[in-house]
Amino acid sequence: WAPNEFFWIDSLSAVSSIDYTIDLNYGANLIGFQGLPVNNSVNSLFSNVEDYITGIITEGGACTQISSGLWAGSQCSLDIEKGYWIITTSQLSLNITEATLADPSYIYTLHEGANLISVPIESSIDITDALPNDIELYITGVVTEGSACTQIVPGTWIGSQCFFTNGKGYWVISLEDIEFSFELRENQSRDKSQNNEIIYPENYKINQSTHQAFYFIKNIFNINESDDNWILAFYNNKVIGTQKWNGYVIEIP
Repeated sequence: WAPNEFFWIDSLSAVSSIDYTIDLNYGANLIGFQGLPVNNSVNSLFSNVEDYITGIITEGGACTQISSGLWAGSQCSLDIEKGYWIITTSQLSLNITEATLADPSYIYTLHEGANLISVPIESSIDITDALPNDIELYITGVVTEGSACTQIVPGTWIGSQCFFTNGKGYWVISLEDIEFSFELRENQSRDKSQNNEIIYPENYKINQSTHQAFYFIKNIFNINESDDNWILAFYNNKVIGTQKWNGYVIEIP
């Protein structure tokens, strides 16, 4: 340093932080995080809503609230690359503050079978655009809360949720062990005005479970396509899954 002199800085590394909200329904919610604060413990993250959250489940671990403010389990600190089932006793909004954004170049290590992850995006992106071409061939399906998408031939996906969106967790089904980073270029983002929320039929309460399997339906016969048609799945007289029928292949949990 010297008075009235000029100096050059080759580069700086910025740390971006954001505040955001994830809306949670009563029961089981499969979510992911755009970013997490430095203190990523469940005690800190859920401090304002912990009276309404009973537990957290992720792949290979869980954390449960055994009394008010006292959590126990192997996954009581959250990781930004993982997806989580959040179990609630009420509809609520989870507010995350001073969160550091996820690294979009993070390298995911997936094993053969089902992997529960989140995707570091601010809006949403089609699955086929987000996956590198050499990796897409190994992914047979993607499952999120109440909906799914499957790859029937290379590059062709069918289902109601054939895109990744922020705030959701995903089971990604792989044919073998792989490593990759998502291709999340800005110009690939879907139209933010598109509705990414699951729509449910009026007057039906969905009992979402953390255990899901999906049936893909090709055709429905003797149906009036002009009507507002819904497919509902029941278990013990409770609605556990639903999809709106639009005249083409759709999945139902």
